[in-house]
Amino acid sequence: KGQTAALLEAFPRLLSWEKRLDAVGHGGRAEISPNEAIAEAARAEPCGAARPEPISRAPGEPEIGDAARLHYFDANTPPLDGILVHAGLRSVSLRFETPKAGVMTAHLPRSAGRITPRPVS
Repeated sequence: KGQTAALLEAFPRLLSWEKRLDAVGHGGRAEISPNEAIAEAARAEPCGAARPEPISRAPGEPEIGDAARLHYFDANTPPLDGILVHAGLRSVSLRFETPKAGVMTAHLPRSAGRITPRPVS
């Protein structure tokens, strides 16, 4: 055994996690066209939050179910408007609709941008 393997023996829970992860595998990769990807997204049903996480909203943020806007910290990316379906300490999820793919849910880290109520048009 190498030095790293010997060090990891002191962490049996980590080793059992590694075995479970290996059993899951990496899945298969297939090249598809952009149109095929959009069609696949249109067939899929959107889900709520990416993972269970307690609700954590900052003052002034919209309530779950309210119209919201994500202002990306990247100045070159336009804001994303949708319905807030999750607001956690580390992540947010917005449901929105596109003409090509239909209803989708974007799961984003809090570090992507700032959530505000969507302005009434």
